[in-house]
Amino acid sequence: MRIRHEGISGPECRLRAALVRWEEPEDPTRRVALVGVAWEAPGGAISWGWPDVAGRFELRTGPDRPEVCSVLPPALSLALAFRRGGVELGERALILGDGFLARLACAVASAVGYRVVQTSEPGGHDAGDSMRADVVIETTAVPNRLEWATTRCRDWGRVYSLGGGLTSVPLNYYAHVHRRALTLTQVPDRPVLCAGEEEIVTRGTARLADAVRGIRPEGVEILDAQMFPDGSSGRLERERSGWGLLLVEG
Repeated sequence: MRIRHEGISGPECRLRAALVRWEEPEDPTRRVALVGVAWEAPGGAISWGWPDVAGRFELRTGPDRPEVCSVLPPALSLALAFRRGGVELGERALILGDGFLARLACAVASAVGYRVVQTSEPGGHDAGDSMRADVVIETTAVPNRLEWATTRCRDWGRVYSLGGGLTSVPLNYYAHVHRRALTLTQVPDRPVLCAGEEEIVTRGTARLADAVRGIRPEGVEILDAQMFPDGSSGRLERERSGWGLLLVEG
């Protein structure tokens, strides 16, 4: 894999880590989207950010190592969704999935005060609990999983969809939203900040970095990478879900 990294404007820095996602998880030759990126300045300071709709990055001061900072954007996006929906300490959150997004969701949900239960399958042991959860977080984007997630959420509860499931899977909104008053929220991979949330990002990033430290895509497949124009090398650790972490050597 070859990656071109060129700065157009802003401080001089070197790419150190990037969180990426394949459009089609099973095909590593298809287009890859950048989700989070971390850079290192000549003095060693770490900056991080995520691309906006025009592909531009706003550099922010990094609170941790590059590999930690690069996974902050999806974690921040979920944390902001929780805040907008309202968080009651001690509420029960059920997380469906076992990949990178599920591990990230467990960490963020625990950090904001939820009691977290995770299951990888609808028929799993934890999923068999007769008590419906206050919050259900679906991370797989598998067609029938979002429907199952709504059945495991209590009336007036909240369902969060990571990975694009809510936008790609048909759902009976009358049965779940109108009759049971569920709130369904699609959580984007990268944060979309609302007015007044910039200060929240600044204040909460260090705590969020503590929560997600050590969480990264599993290196089921290792790809060699080369950065241009400086010619530095790196490795991209990719898991079957389509998420990958690029680490650039010094």
